[in-house]
Amino acid sequence: MRVFHCFIRVLTLYLTMSGPALAGCSALMDSIELAEQNFSIGKAHDAASLRELNQTIREINNDDVLLVLRGTGQASAFGDLRNFLTQLKFISEAANRDTFQFTPRMQQDLGRAREIVNTACDHRAGPSIESGSVTTDRQRGDQSTHDHSLGLGSQRKPMLSPAQKAFLEESFNLSLLARLIAGVAIAVALVLFAHYGLVLVQVLRRNRRICEVPAEFTCMMNAVPGSVTVLGRHGCVFLPASPDDAQTIEGVTKGTYCTLHIQDTALTAKLLRDVSTDCRILFAEPISKQLMKTLLTQSEKPVRYDFSVMRGLTRSLRRFGTGSMPPAY
Repeated sequence: MRVFHCFIRVLTLYLTMSGPALAGCSALMDSIELAEQNFSIGKAHDAASLRELNQTIREINNDDVLLVLRGTGQASAFGDLRNFLTQLKFISEAANRDTFQFTPRMQQDLGRAREIVNTACDHRAGPSIESGSVTTDRQRGDQSTHDHSLGLGSQRKPMLSPAQKAFLEESFNLSLLARLIAGVAIAVALVLFAHYGLVLVQVLRRNRRICEVPAEFTCMMNAVPGSVTVLGRHGCVFLPASPDDAQTIEGVTKGTYCTLHIQDTALTAKLLRDVSTDCRILFAEPISKQLMKTLLTQSEKPVRYDFSVMRGLTRSLRRFGTGSMPPAY
């Protein structure tokens, strides 16, 4: 149950905050915290923290920051926040950092930056638990303004507890895993879509129809009644009416010329393979679409597309590659 609860929390965080947004929030929080540690009392006193602040600001990605701000409707604050971060970066690189004093305007800008980051990021990491009480985002924002007005920013606790930071890092890793799984699933779906799309194009190109058109097959001076069960522009499948009729032409070999009669239409053709239970026939000349449509009107069963190519596509491609595939009809 504990694992399931943790999974729900991670899933909720992932749905509301992507990996880049997590990275953007973490960098923004660290920058504001370091700025308060160094400048809230009006003096830069920790050179190591200044170097860390400079490096943190360097790593901030503008696109990630804008993504975070858009998520809370603060896109218009991007310019102010980015300008303040640029000033912090310049100050952290200044040679006279030991004597630098924060102006009242910059103290106000720091407070404003804290409010923006609180609104955009702090609520995504969950409530802060201190001494058994829950502090809301609004309370943290009000407390931030009060601290800046008193110059007490250096006494503030970190924006995120170690547990919250660990949770953010774990969530970020899980979000990357979820993205990878989603990417693989999408790739598989695209491959399947392309495969069956090509098969459908092949079916439409061949234009073969399953039907039952009464016909008569004449070969080697023998006339056999039956029906055409598959009809295409290039050929058809003829099925004798009975086993006795099939025996009449049994043994006729591949390549033998014959004639197929459908109503008043006579089609010259040849056998694609030796006769067995049915006859695979290739027309001497492809029939027109109009003639095919006319012949299909004689069908005694509903006409539908022949999707048997989907079952034998792999085998057909292999036979085509070895040169042993018969002509398509």
